[in-house]
Amino acid sequence: MSKRKQIQTEEGKIIETKEQKTVRIVSRRMNKIVNDIRLLKTCVGSKSYSFTPEQSKKIIDVLSNEVTSISAMFDARTDKQVKEEFSL
Repeated sequence: MSKRKQIQTEEGKIIETKEQKTVRIVSRRMNKIVNDIRLLKTCVGSKSYSFTPEQSKKIIDVLSNEVTSISAMFDARTDKQVKEEFSL
């Protein structure tokens, strides 16, 4: 969790800031994704599995498309934030 001060209600419930929630959730999801990719790599490097060139290309294409998609989403968000900051 972020080291920023947490807010606590009178009932004792801790309220996260958006940044704290983002760090908590994205860190967990990224660790899972990276771990799953590492597990997939063990299949590729193992003699127990066999992939055709078409299967290999399909796997790489799907992964690449997802990375391209999220990258575009981050770029659009950044562009939007920059546009929102400008005013006359």
